[in-house]
Amino acid sequence: MVLWATLAACDGPARAPGGEPTPVAAKSEPAPKSEPAPKSEPAPPAAGPVKEGEERRYTGVLHYTEIPPVKSVEAFMGREFTLAIAGAESLNLKGSAAVTDEQLRALDGATITVRARYHPEKQPPPDVQAPMGADGPMAWPAYHEVLELVSSPPKP
Repeated sequence: MVLWATLAACDGPARAPGGEPTPVAAKSEPAPKSEPAPKSEPAPPAAGPVKEGEERRYTGVLHYTEIPPVKSVEAFMGREFTLAIAGAESLNLKGSAAVTDEQLRALDGATITVRARYHPEKQPPPDVQAPMGADGPMAWPAYHEVLELVSSPPKP
């Protein structure tokens, strides 16, 4: 009985609440094509994801967080220096032979521009003690090795 009622309800033209058949819309023709608007200056290319070993310039506020000299997750992650970039995630920075940790520490809280090389996250070797995560030993986080201080606040 239920099947028949369903079929009966679907049979015939659609009707409006007053019982009159609902008019079927005629096929519409595509709108006439208009000429494309003249192009203005091309948009700058999207930065896209950073590839391993790629060098880029970044500008932001440098933040230093002291990490206690004990075995801890914070020490393993090594996030002493972060560069807060407006409208983006903070970058994890590391010093290099060209720009030392001491130089970066001295710029805590300053707005700087750096040239840095990207290093992706990687698993530590089996002989290294690492904190355990949900999927086994935690990976070393991705970081940017600072190769050059392009601009920094003037020295007092």
